[in-house]
Amino acid sequence: MTSFIVMDVLERAQELEGAGARIIHLEVGEPDFDAPACIKEAVCKALEDGFTHYTHSLGLYALREAICGYYQKHYQVSVDPDRVIVTSGSSPAIFLVFSALLEKQNEVIISDPHYACYPNFIRFVDGKLITIPVYEEDGFQYRPEVILEKAHVGVSPGIDFGENGEGYLRFSYANSMENIEKGMDRLQKYLEDGA
Repeated sequence: MTSFIVMDVLERAQELEGAGARIIHLEVGEPDFDAPACIKEAVCKALEDGFTHYTHSLGLYALREAICGYYQKHYQVSVDPDRVIVTSGSSPAIFLVFSALLEKQNEVIISDPHYACYPNFIRFVDGKLITIPVYEEDGFQYRPEVILEKAHVGVSPGIDFGENGEGYLRFSYANSMENIEKGMDRLQKYLEDGA
């Protein structure tokens, strides 16, 4: 596996800072400000209260319940806490998804530009990486006709499944609830028709 370029850049930037250079960090996905006082206090209280041990493998149940409550309140979606996994960030979550779903040489379409971790994750599980350019004038969203050409299958929401039902759904926080509902309706119809 190749090195993660973001960390390569961070480490070099830290070396330069150590030598006195002023660096504006744009390499890692973290805030450029310190953690708020309330967070620091909560961490200290958790340490003092003995919350220093492993949690359930899916994450703290109370946290998973709170996540479900958030989805119910904001999206009117009922989720069982046993269907929620808490990870230490999006990268471990995406790595788990790729590890669970991909078989050797399964194709994965990602945008170009993309987050630098994704190609390594895909290659690590022997997936086949396909990049598709996205453009500012499109809001960095995929052009459906390019997806169809590259994937040879349909992508929902908005386009039916491909031949033999070999389509995949791509849901993201950038999708509207209406589009996600349409995608889920299509998936349900596909499953009911005897997938």
